[in-house]
Amino acid sequence: MRLHKSEWNQRLQKVKGNHPLATQYNLKLTSTKSDVLSIYNHFEVNKEIVSADKIKSIYKGETRKRVTFKDLFDEYIEIKKPSTLTAAGYKRRYEMLFKYVGPAYPDEVTRVSLTRMEAAMIKEGYSPAYIYKSRSAVKMLVDFGASMGYLESRITSVKLTLKRTYSLECLTFEEVQTLGAFVFSSPIFQKVVDIYLFSCFTGLSYVDLGKYEIVTTPERRYIKGKRTKTKTEYFAPLLEFSEILLEKYNGMLPKVSNQRCNMILKEALPLAGIDKKMKFHSGRKTFANCCINTLLYSKDATAKMMGQKDTKELLAYAEVDKNRVIAETTKLIA
Repeated sequence: MRLHKSEWNQRLQKVKGNHPLATQYNLKLTSTKSDVLSIYNHFEVNKEIVSADKIKSIYKGETRKRVTFKDLFDEYIEIKKPSTLTAAGYKRRYEMLFKYVGPAYPDEVTRVSLTRMEAAMIKEGYSPAYIYKSRSAVKMLVDFGASMGYLESRITSVKLTLKRTYSLECLTFEEVQTLGAFVFSSPIFQKVVDIYLFSCFTGLSYVDLGKYEIVTTPERRYIKGKRTKTKTEYFAPLLEFSEILLEKYNGMLPKVSNQRCNMILKEALPLAGIDKKMKFHSGRKTFANCCINTLLYSKDATAKMMGQKDTKELLAYAEVDKNRVIAETTKLIA
């Protein structure tokens, strides 16, 4: 701030007069004094050696550490404690930013950075869902850094949207019965189909197989636990065929890698007369579809059995079909 010495009140340490510029300068001086005193008091409270140079350096921001994505990620993991799988997914996705854009620090990320990353990933052939998750992971970390006071986020107001097109392909209830009745000559084929059917009858994902606890009630037995991916609790009944499978393997289902399961299912289903190419995760979709459209369970109960936070998450697994409409309207007419 530059003024003539005649405009300065030495005794009051402020600019003379009430004109707009004087008011602006005096407000700035008051704010600066408050900030400097706050820094000084911090040293006094902590009984640290204080000097004018130290105060000036802190006031100008020269001693503040510039946080990196790794800093933010490590602190996010420590505070939020996501599952190992979720954390690994976040890490892979924000590293996409380095690959396609390359900013070294979160405070350099802008709307343009996200747009450039999206364009590069589209060119590489990534799916819209994966691109959306990658952009969301970057935005989540930057917004987290801003909420912790480490940086000024320039993408807080950016809204990310994804037009979801879910693949709801799964086995019908009749196809599940057909697969359960078929006997495979290959032991490994039979083991893979058995654990796949267990998923169809319980809704468990591959990673949660064998990590549940069995609860016994006078009516029937149930499985309960927390999903590895989201830590959400699930509680589902053990139906008759599930109990048969557990008894067949003495309570401990066989262990086969997810990749091998997917490969074998593609060959095993046609042998049983099912002309569908299913991955292991379709067992979870089969369970949701059977619950809603064959057994006529409510969406709330189905979500609880599958460990979903709310019924909106069921959109990725099942939707009401004509069989449920017929069943419910027939009941209504009767």
